Amino acid sequence: RGLVHPDREGHYFPGPKSYLEWFRARRPESTAWPTVGILLYRKHVISELPYIPELIRFMESKRITPLPLFITGVDGHIAVRDLLTSAHEEAERAAGRLAANPTRSDEAAAG
Repeated sequence: RGLVHPDREGHYFPGPKSYLEWFRARRPESTAWPTVGILLYRKHVISELPYIPELIRFMESKRITPLPLFITGVDGHIAVRDLLTSAHEEAERAAGRLAANPTRSDEAAAG
């Protein structure tokens, strides 16, 4: 698992937190953009299929922060559970209305 961006060829981010830090430093205006996760197959990333950078660039052109997470295929639900969250979910946890996720990664990030 990891995240990929065409502006960082050959470099994979370990999780959403480091990816979003890099992305927002590169595009400060993106802090006001919505964030949308994209689940990609690892094989497609390694094969450098052209739809990946095309999709990322399209999203950026529409002022959407792409969160391109690649998976092996069978671990999609794990990636979503452990790495993706939202500001609403974090607020609910902080207020005690939602149980803590014991498998949540330190690399998880709210979009």
